[in-house]
Amino acid sequence: METQQNPNINVIRGTAIFLFAVLWCELFLQVSIYYWSGKPFTSLHPYVWSPYGLVRNNPKFNSPGYSINRNGFREVKDYAQTKPPNTVRVMLLGGSVLYAGLGGKPLPGVPRVTSAETISQYLTEELKSAPNCKDKHIEVINTAVNYNRISEIVPAYLDDYINWDSDLIIVGSSINNFYGGITPASRLLGRHPWEVEFQRLVNDSGMASSIEVIFRRLSDNLASAAVAGKFAQKLGIYLESRLTAKSSGRGTEANMVVEKNTESLNARNLERFGSYASALLAAAKAKNQKVTFFWEHDIWNAAAFKPMSQEEVLLKKLNPPDENPYYWQQRNWVRDFLKAKDAEFIDPQPEMTKYSGTIYIDYGHYTAGGNAFMAKVIAGRLLEKNICAYSGSKAPTR
Repeated sequence: METQQNPNINVIRGTAIFLFAVLWCELFLQVSIYYWSGKPFTSLHPYVWSPYGLVRNNPKFNSPGYSINRNGFREVKDYAQTKPPNTVRVMLLGGSVLYAGLGGKPLPGVPRVTSAETISQYLTEELKSAPNCKDKHIEVINTAVNYNRISEIVPAYLDDYINWDSDLIIVGSSINNFYGGITPASRLLGRHPWEVEFQRLVNDSGMASSIEVIFRRLSDNLASAAVAGKFAQKLGIYLESRLTAKSSGRGTEANMVVEKNTESLNARNLERFGSYASALLAAAKAKNQKVTFFWEHDIWNAAAFKPMSQEEVLLKKLNPPDENPYYWQQRNWVRDFLKAKDAEFIDPQPEMTKYSGTIYIDYGHYTAGGNAFMAKVIAGRLLEKNICAYSGSKAPTR
């Protein structure tokens, strides 16, 4: 007599097999991520939302080269907000150039810059080795976040970084401030490209948004969900670029719309820079913190004065030129504006005219050697101003 199998047994067996497969997959990915990044799995999201500016670097981010400390800084060690005695503290505020990010088409075969090879690390060593700094402890803290502009930098400084008791603030991000208008859609012109994601995940109460929020929470606790999310994201970007290419005849990069520099946009960018910079300078003066702005030359404009290495000649061919007829006007306007405000301005152009080595890894970001070169330039200018005589809230006046 043939016995009939209990359907409940099949369900239980199938569920057990499924759970075992999920558990095995999770364990495998946990071990793989530990082997890859050098620490247990915590998160594959590089950014977190912040009340002090739109986004910050995620301290839980797993990456072999992108070390993010517990403060959310791209640093190899943690810092206390209260500055130690006999310390000169320099804080870098900016975008992907100071962060040492990557955009456009990079040099083939050149590795991305690690957190141990950013400008802040080299600048620390340059100042430590300076004879007039030998009796000082040096801290250079890199707070930069990819794509940050002055409109993100200044609120973050006023709400948070101003309380870090720095002696000197170095502000970068000139490429982001004057490169053009880069937005997710033209109707959001002038806003941060991540604002659409912020609105979707934080303020949208629709079903699709709620599901995405739940999955994001899962992906910060399960390696399998995190890897699946990354795969789905890359697949979505790929499919979207293919569809856009078919419909418009050209590809797209994450739906970004770039408004070319026009007289109107140039005027808006300069006005925005002036208003935000004035607020930062006034607040820093009240705290007796000195401020220096660092100008970031892109490879196309640097080619007018820098001896290009063979690698940089290749980069110019790989990356379409930025047509910005206002570039030098913008540089001169910022220089003169800061001079009128009694603020320092570091333009590395004089040193770059004598350097034929490879600075750039793409159109505007630097190789590890490029970061070391820029750190030497910055250190030289700071030592001319006797930075190591700075002490707490008693920075010398000019």
